[in-house]
Amino acid sequence: LENAAILIGSTAIPLGDLAPGSRIDQTERATALQASPGGQAISGSFVPPPLSGSPLTANLETILGSSDYYNDREIYPRWQLLQALAPEYGLNRLSVQLDTATLIAWSDQPQLDLGLLNDDFESSATSLYFLEVPMTHGMASGREMILSRPLLNWQVLDQNGVYDTRVSDLYLPPGWIEFEFVPWADFQSMSVQNMVVVLQAQEGASSQRLPQVRLWDWAEETWRTPGDPTWGRIRIEDPLTYVGPDNAVRIRLNNVGPEGIDIRQVYPELTGKLE
Repeated sequence: LENAAILIGSTAIPLGDLAPGSRIDQTERATALQASPGGQAISGSFVPPPLSGSPLTANLETILGSSDYYNDREIYPRWQLLQALAPEYGLNRLSVQLDTATLIAWSDQPQLDLGLLNDDFESSATSLYFLEVPMTHGMASGREMILSRPLLNWQVLDQNGVYDTRVSDLYLPPGWIEFEFVPWADFQSMSVQNMVVVLQAQEGASSQRLPQVRLWDWAEETWRTPGDPTWGRIRIEDPLTYVGPDNAVRIRLNNVGPEGIDIRQVYPELTGKLE
């Protein structure tokens, strides 16, 4: 397998080439956010960055092994295959799972027996493997944790007028978009005590109009305005009203103005104790 990498959410970790039967030991530290006595998050030394586009196209250089894919006869077809699987823009139904690991690797061995009858020809092949890697992990119960962006899987529930759907670097034209955030499996039984919605404008754009912010009321099955929304951190009163099965949270952003809104990132931040 050529140029193998492990993909966890939006982060690709390069492994190099893997010969049959070979073994690679590699360590990367990814720490959950533990609440300090003052209620602030203590971040780990390595946290997956916010996603910008598809996880595949966000890690082109790592997955392809080069950034100069346009001028490489071997790498360029691989780049074309990645583009066909996950284009950089227009991902209207993107769903990102952070609590799974996938081995991505290339091979020049064909998986399909294709050819031309009664004719001599030369052929080349490119195969791309996606292999789910078993993960084992555990968390200590009874500890207060802050679940921030790296520990939340997310998906787009619906949208209207939004071409490039994402939770980071989102350009929100006149229209609306609905996200659902669900914590990693280890945190889905956490007892939620507090919730904050992080809504950040792009740098230098905090004076732009705020989009309408709505949270899904699971009991009443309707969208509600959470207090007094503002850029930055929106503290939510009665957080359990907006926490659903598996600690899921749904956020709707609506732009009713004539101009687009540049959003750096949006996500819920949950605080509670592991059961």
